[in-house]
Amino acid sequence: MRVMRPEIWLAVAIVLVAGCGVRGGETPTEPGTPSASSTPELPDGFRWESYGSAQVAVPDDWGWESASQRLGQWCAIARQPAPAPAVGRPGSATQVGCPAGDPRETSVEVTGEFVAFTPVDDDTMDAHRAATDGDRVVVELGETRLIVQAEAGLRDRILASAHRIDTDHLGCPVSPPLVDDEDWIPSTEFPTEPSGITRLVACGYTAGGGEPGLTGSVALDPDAVAAIARAPEGSGPNDPSSCLSIDGPREVVVLRASSGEGQLDELLVRYDDCRDGGFYDGQGVRQLTPGAVAGVFAGPLLPDHYAGHHRELFRPLLEERYGR
Repeated sequence: MRVMRPEIWLAVAIVLVAGCGVRGGETPTEPGTPSASSTPELPDGFRWESYGSAQVAVPDDWGWESASQRLGQWCAIARQPAPAPAVGRPGSATQVGCPAGDPRETSVEVTGEFVAFTPVDDDTMDAHRAATDGDRVVVELGETRLIVQAEAGLRDRILASAHRIDTDHLGCPVSPPLVDDEDWIPSTEFPTEPSGITRLVACGYTAGGGEPGLTGSVALDPDAVAAIARAPEGSGPNDPSSCLSIDGPREVVVLRASSGEGQLDELLVRYDDCRDGGFYDGQGVRQLTPGAVAGVFAGPLLPDHYAGHHRELFRPLLEERYGR
């Protein structure tokens, strides 16, 4: 089935702002460019994070947040309690103008320990927000910029794990057809029961053109498919009245269910628009429901904002993560 091209909708941002005291940072040694030829061994107590053409290992207990907030709003963060270590991708941010070149900007004691991903050609990121300085090191892995800020020992371990990818650790390709084809729909019928599923993975993407392609991935409990199968048929929830007349790339998720027979079935999850939200496979579409969404949007795939008509879907998950 062919789905109408979506338009960007107005979003309501939820932002977590945190920070702490001040100190001067040591200038780190400039690292070599990580290799794209092999995947390093995952250190004990670490997990993989992927975005665009980059993959890197971070401590298991690190959370997730908006990289735009941590990188661009350092002076607001400095007024708050210490920020927790986190992995960031481009997202929402408070509208605070922070001066460039201040040494506190790249200090662990002010903006905390974090790893941030941004597309190399992202012209919204000023140079001072992604510069090797203080406790921060910046490297480029293909089309992706990796920003690592941490105490020296941990920073070196993270950087040693960084490498370029075409497919990430969970089997999510960086640039599948949907990255350039906004009308892509899976051709197979997605499972309705968890029995027989040996692995369920969610791959996040920017669809319809532009970087980065892959935005992240997470392994899911196969039981998540049961809640999706119970969702009502048809697209929704939608609110065409909230649409703007501006077309552009949108975020989607692709669920990939593997079976013991080597079969791979896919399900497209559209949520980043006002017209055609839902779970799409080769047989049709089912609505986004709170129960179905809760089993899919985990880890790096939980949006940090939502449209007004998706309030019931995402606000409980954001409150559970951030406590607000």
